[in-house]
Amino acid sequence: MALQHPHEFRHVRGVPAIQMAILQAGPVQACLDIYKDFYNYDDKVYTHSWGGYDRYACILLYGWQGNAWLAYVPWLENWGDSGTGLIQMGACRVENDVWSADPL
Repeated sequence: MALQHPHEFRHVRGVPAIQMAILQAGPVQACLDIYKDFYNYDDKVYTHSWGGYDRYACILLYGWQGNAWLAYVPWLENWGDSGTGLIQMGACRVENDVWSADPL
């Protein structure tokens, strides 16, 4: 018997499509390049400015403000405000690997 999932997942490409996916289905998973300076986020808009590559990891995008994504980093609870903050659109390839769960 196959496991039944309540959602169908789709790859979302481009800022307008990501925004529409958030509006229609809620937060999306976004995987991005993490650099050493990511851990020193200062409650402004994050964009890579110094430090070497650390890893490729996934976060949640749940909205946007101007040219920045509202982000939740579940694996780093002390990042920003209890794991939430702003990431500059286009920074660290944040829009390259985005997945949305659409209700069936």
